[in-house]
Amino acid sequence: MCRRWPIPCRDLEALVWNGILGPAGMEPAVVGAANRIFNAIMAEPAVRESVRERQAADVVGGTPEQLGAFIQAEIARWTPLIRGLGLRLE
Repeated sequence: MCRRWPIPCRDLEALVWNGILGPAGMEPAVVGAANRIFNAIMAEPAVRESVRERQAADVVGGTPEQLGAFIQAEIARWTPLIRGLGLRLE
């Protein structure tokens, strides 16, 4: 265990990620159009290289469903650690 953390250190990996989110209930056509535009922009070689140079990150892209599933997986992964440490928003 890591300094009394509720999970083993070998299972702890923190990544930085970004996503584009909108308000709940957005029209599916708007979500789809925005997703296509953002993916097209992020597919540009100059943009990918800029992200790589400035943020040391790789552009992944994907669908709104993939981002939603990723966010849910992150919540499930971090909830036990946050609760185990007794962390609370103030």
